Amino acid sequence: RKAEKKNMMIGIVCQRDPETDEPEEETAVPVQGETQPEEKPSEEQEQSPVETPTGEEQESGQQESDQLQETLSAQLANMASEWAVYFHDLSGQREDVACYHDGYTSQTVVAANTPMVAASLIKLWIMAAVYDRAESEGETLDAQTLSLISSMITVSDNDSANSLVANVLGAGDAQAGMAAVNAYARRIGCQGTTQSRLMLDTEAQAQGKENYTTVTDCAKILEMIYSGTCVSEEASKEMLGYLRQQTRTSKIPAGLPEGVESANKTGELAGLAENDAAIVFTDSGDYILCVMCMSPYSNNSAI
Repeated sequence: RKAEKKNMMIGIVCQRDPETDEPEEETAVPVQGETQPEEKPSEEQEQSPVETPTGEEQESGQQESDQLQETLSAQLANMASEWAVYFHDLSGQREDVACYHDGYTSQTVVAANTPMVAASLIKLWIMAAVYDRAESEGETLDAQTLSLISSMITVSDNDSANSLVANVLGAGDAQAGMAAVNAYARRIGCQGTTQSRLMLDTEAQAQGKENYTTVTDCAKILEMIYSGTCVSEEASKEMLGYLRQQTRTSKIPAGLPEGVESANKTGELAGLAENDAAIVFTDSGDYILCVMCMSPYSNNSAI
């Protein structure tokens, strides 16, 4: 689906590209026995600071934000499943817009801090945590590690993600690696983001372990990367470069006007989640758009 606003078109499209889908897809696994799913992270969330426009710019920006809020709410009102959408104007001229829709109760509210299944969105924090580890130890990432990061982001390779967590961050201990990812997320204020299992770990998934994030957490780390404050200016530049090289562009990028560039990371979990988080570069101002959808039905139903 696509939401359009004057002078700034925003594509909200959750769909699959059958030619490039296989490398990332995970499959939702039923929880065994009476084991309860791991508790989701807290919904308490720090919001990214937004510059407050003044005068006519403030009034115009508020009107556009109100219009977008109405458009999103109307679009989501009749949707099945659970949806969260967050828009953040990087120029600071428009107010943030947030929508959360629960298709099971048909309630749509102005909120965006509900933890949802991250799928491969968790790789944003894995990437940043690896750069952070190198920075704190005064090291430079070697060619092999950079190759793993590239594969994890640009084609969403799960084995690369697991290797970075277990071997680079955890020194052979996957639990220690995930703890490092979670510690980094907390340190930068992403309270709704948690990695509790490796990618494709169906055994852990069957035990109720899952990875979570929120659309506001995604927007926060993307804004840090965009502004050069994620780990360091140089690290942010490299991370943004990988996101710009994204090959999985059938969601948010597919809904953008021709010629508009983006840097994004998708996430899919077959039968459970469809996600995308993107930085969009336009002549009228850059912005961040994050969309997450959870569904117990097929991915086509979630779309």
